Amino acid sequence: MLSPAKVCTKCKVELPLTRFYRSSLTSDGLRHRCAPCCTADNARWYKGHRAKIKAASTKWHKDHPEEVRARSARRRKDNPGAAKLANAKWRNGHRTKVTATNAKWKKDHAEAVAADSAKRRANKITATPAWADHNAIKLFYVEAAAKTAATGHPHHVDHIVPLRARFVCGLHTHQNLRVIPGRENGSKGNRFWPDMP
Repeated sequence: MLSPAKVCTKCKVELPLTRFYRSSLTSDGLRHRCAPCCTADNARWYKGHRAKIKAASTKWHKDHPEEVRARSARRRKDNPGAAKLANAKWRNGHRTKVTATNAKWKKDHAEAVAADSAKRRANKITATPAWADHNAIKLFYVEAAAKTAATGHPHHVDHIVPLRARFVCGLHTHQNLRVIPGRENGSKGNRFWPDMP
């Protein structure tokens, strides 16, 4: 019968059996070293082989793109809130990389960018009523440019109620405009508006 405690072969401390990981290679079914010693050994090994582990992980991801996509999709589906937070945290920590990637995509897909810009301009035209005050509208763009210059951070003219959305479409009028930081406008997209259902 197993004794209620065991001595770790590394730190030489007698600990309860619950402080030892299982092992199929030992007679008592438990590792010779206690859990804290195993954890410390693993951390030390990982620190000394970080580059090798990263290279192996990168290679695996490159060699198994379908499985990587499937795992990511499962994670997003099972816990959408956590996935969204993780993505936002990663983007915030890698702003330079995200900006460079976006710029490269826009350069490589100039035709898609041009088509989207043309579509947005057309939507603005059809969403601008005859009674719109064009001078008042221009003032918002002047204010956005001034705030961008003053703060060094991009500011956008945002449509409070989006021009294109799933349930509602706003107008391109000065009553529906405001100047907000570009980051806030990018995260808002066309998914949010006041008193939305």
